[in-house]
Amino acid sequence: MRALVITVILAVVAAAAFFVYRQSAPAPGPQATTTSAPAAPATAADCNILNAVYEYNSDRRLLLRFELIPATTDYDMAAGVNGRQIGNLNFVVHVTSLNVDHKFKPDNSSLVSGPRWQTVATYLRPDAGGDRFQVSMFDRSMEYIDQLPRDTSTAPAHIYMPDMMRYLYRQHIDLPPGMFSYLRCEEPAAAPAAP
Repeated sequence: MRALVITVILAVVAAAAFFVYRQSAPAPGPQATTTSAPAAPATAADCNILNAVYEYNSDRRLLLRFELIPATTDYDMAAGVNGRQIGNLNFVVHVTSLNVDHKFKPDNSSLVSGPRWQTVATYLRPDAGGDRFQVSMFDRSMEYIDQLPRDTSTAPAHIYMPDMMRYLYRQHIDLPPGMFSYLRCEEPAAAPAAP
């Protein structure tokens, strides 16, 4: 019985000591606030089209990005002609293993007749010269985008250019057919410093 009384007294003393300790502990100081960098856009639609980077077939050997075409008489016109948006962005395919860029410029010639699928088709032409080929762009829901992109456009989620591979094959780049899909959003390149 004596052991039981001593155990109860020790338990009460321990509880009282813990209570006194908690009451006398210094109040926590202000929490340090950490400012983290803003999260990178998770989807192409949230990314500025000039910052969007795409990978080919979930493989980083080919990367695609867009590049603003310098203002010239060809692209310094109205944003649209006859209901068609005039593209002012080059498609730049970067071959990572060779560290080489291949540019494809928008073919803004408009078709005045033909089936609907043909009149809304979008085409590119190799900047180094060659035949034009069709490019198909899709949003996240795989809805077809029937206008060439501009610097004010929403970035497509997927880009399909099967005939581009013929051009790259002549450059000794041989990869299976596939699609470019949005990979990430990069910060814009810093402007060069003035001399």
